[in-house]
Amino acid sequence: MRCIYCGGTADTREHCPSKMLVSDLGDINLPVLPACFSCNNGFSEDELFAKSYLDYIKIWQFGHALPENADLKTNIEKEALSQSKRFIETNGSDQNERVKRILIKLAIGHATYELSEDLSFGSGWTVSAVQYLTKSMVDKEDWNLLQKPVEVSEESFPEIGSRQYTDIMIVEGYRSVPNVQNHIFLIWQDIKEGVYSYIAYSTGFKEIVVKIVIGDVFFAQISFERN
Repeated sequence: MRCIYCGGTADTREHCPSKMLVSDLGDINLPVLPACFSCNNGFSEDELFAKSYLDYIKIWQFGHALPENADLKTNIEKEALSQSKRFIETNGSDQNERVKRILIKLAIGHATYELSEDLSFGSGWTVSAVQYLTKSMVDKEDWNLLQKPVEVSEESFPEIGSRQYTDIMIVEGYRSVPNVQNHIFLIWQDIKEGVYSYIAYSTGFKEIVVKIVIGDVFFAQISFERN
């Protein structure tokens, strides 16, 4: 099997998302994907940073102050504290590259799992955009809109046999109204409600989009384009 990240030989398997990043998942059976040893371990420090960063985001999100006696033992924790606070103070404009790297890793895993698509290095797919924000940066209506089901067009209909094909919702048109067609939507995947959710979909032949919500306070969107 091939590593989903670099395309090399996969000699390990890893969870997506990893329990190192999201520790509130308990004993849930997570999606498992093939990876090489180098890629599987090469994200470890960035995942530790991203976990601390997200933990601090939750603190700033609810307007709490860090306890004065907080014991920041590692440089990673100290950097995550500083960078997450900077992100909040700039209203989301100062986005962290280490966090983006982990979001891309997650997006590759989710797209591979749901769409059976190869996004590994050299596959022809490249990252076109990575953006994230917190719940406090948008109003309630916009936050809910970010997590709405995605309507499927003929060009973006899931491939038969993919996992995503089983995750569609059909909304029937009114039978009394002529020329009104049914609508098909892709639904979000709840790894654990209120803890981690995602949706991965294709908008056509040349774009894949992955959206992720963590802890009901953090939203990310990662887009890929085919060269």
